[in-house]
Amino acid sequence: MTLKSAIIAISIVFLGSGCLPVKTLTGSNNAIPGKTGWQAAGTGVFRYECAPPACAARIVIYRFPKAGFSWRFQNSAAPLTVEGHLASDPNAVFAVNGVYFDEKFAPAGWMISGGKTIGDKKYEYSKSAILELAPEFKIIDTAKEKFAAKNIAEAAQSYPLLIADGAVQNVANEKTARRTFAGTDKQGNAYFGIIPDDDVTLAGSAELINGLGVDWNNVLNLDGGPSSGLVSNLPESKEELNSIVQVPNAILAEIK
Repeated sequence: MTLKSAIIAISIVFLGSGCLPVKTLTGSNNAIPGKTGWQAAGTGVFRYECAPPACAARIVIYRFPKAGFSWRFQNSAAPLTVEGHLASDPNAVFAVNGVYFDEKFAPAGWMISGGKTIGDKKYEYSKSAILELAPEFKIIDTAKEKFAAKNIAEAAQSYPLLIADGAVQNVANEKTARRTFAGTDKQGNAYFGIIPDDDVTLAGSAELINGLGVDWNNVLNLDGGPSSGLVSNLPESKEELNSIVQVPNAILAEIK
């Protein structure tokens, strides 16, 4: 999120406007076996929500199967809210805000979309990770893993890793904000989640995510604060937890 975005967000708060969550879960209560609280959201997707006092802060997570969805980054010179990014693609059924961006709305780290590199910036590999969306969905810990950029069609850098190889990471940052994140479990399922209401630290969000009983592999922090947004138009789950500000890049999913 940029300084300009932060100023816009503060203005929205003082004006009393903003985006209220809209949720309609029409599916059955069929849960992931052994995972209490997960509800079917259609096409093999499951949704989970936990709120205080059961959890330290409200958290909403979507779990996607390894197959059945195509993922991509949408990077636009004209920023949109997360709901706007979803609405711009008639085939998209899910959207979440993407990665950090600079004052010119360009990605602040390395990004490749449609097989083409966007921008010329790059974070240090020892302090960041890569969210790869295509040809396969995975989170690459670049402090430990090598990767071949020529084999990647959709990916972007972000930071920090909240969970790496199943272990909570030491993220010493006391700043509080809304949070969004991407994750993978040991079985290869994909996750996107949001902490939409309560300002939490990165360490607090890592502990909250780790306490949900998921067999995590890696979890990567995405852009947060007023940029955080998650919108679902899945067959059995219509939900709008929109970003407060417009963002230039978002992650979109389509059903194959």
